[in-house]
Amino acid sequence: MWISKNKLLYLPQIKIYKVMEKDEKMLSLYDYLGRAAGTDLGKEVMDAARAYPKFIKVEIREVSNPAYTGKVMLYPQWFLEEYFSSVSS
Repeated sequence: MWISKNKLLYLPQIKIYKVMEKDEKMLSLYDYLGRAAGTDLGKEVMDAARAYPKFIKVEIREVSNPAYTGKVMLYPQWFLEEYFSSVSS
């Protein structure tokens, strides 16, 4: 039986999963950190998103500026908050 609690779904004895909202804010690592993250950190975050027990929506944005031209990954803000709070703890 699913029970809804503050935009979370709970299946007893399994896990608590965050539910994606239609207007979920998607951020790049640059948007979230306020600085360039680099390839290594980007790979770590992508690996964490793939390993997350629930599907994580990831989008791609094309960027072009004097420092970088190419694709960047966008993650849900809640996921980045959860990821960086767990690695800084």
